[in-house]
Amino acid sequence: MNKVKLSPSTVIGAVVSVILALSISAVPIGVGPDALTWPNLTICIVFFWLIQCPSALPTLAVAFIGLAHDLIGGGVLGAGMLALLIPSLAARTASDALSRTVYGAQVIAFIAFAAAVLLIEWSLTGLPRWTTPATGPVLAQFFVTVVAYVPLSLLMRKLFGTGRR
Repeated sequence: MNKVKLSPSTVIGAVVSVILALSISAVPIGVGPDALTWPNLTICIVFFWLIQCPSALPTLAVAFIGLAHDLIGGGVLGAGMLALLIPSLAARTASDALSRTVYGAQVIAFIAFAAAVLLIEWSLTGLPRWTTPATGPVLAQFFVTVVAYVPLSLLMRKLFGTGRR
C-alpha cells in the first residue's frame, strides 16, 4: 500500500476535499418529511485523510472541521467536534496499519469509525435537552454515509495515487 506523501499538493488536496465535503453536506435535499437523507461526507473525507496521510490533517484541524460542521449543520455546538475528534484519535493511531492492509479492512474500519462518530454525536445532541433523540434519522444517515464511502474513497485513492498498484 502506498501512503500519500505530505507535499503542498497533498495539503491543498486535503483542504479542498474537506471544504467540498462540508459544502456538499450542507446542501438540503427536500424539506420536512420529504427530505432525503444525505451522507455525512465530512466523516468520509476525514477518515480517508487520517488513514492515507495523517500529517495532512492534524488533530487541531479535525477539531476545526468538526466545529465547522456544527456551525453549518446547526446542531448542538461542540457535539460534532467532539464526535469527530474522539474517534479520529483512534483512527490516527491505527493509520499506519490500516494504510498497509487490504481495502476491505479499511472499509470495515470506516464502518466502525462512522458508527462511533454518529453515536457520539447522537448522544451529545440529547444531553442539553435531557432527551433521547430519534434513532431513525441517525441510522439512515449512518447507512447512506457507509454506502457513500466506497465510491468516494476509491475516487480519492485514484486522484491521490494511494492503494495497491
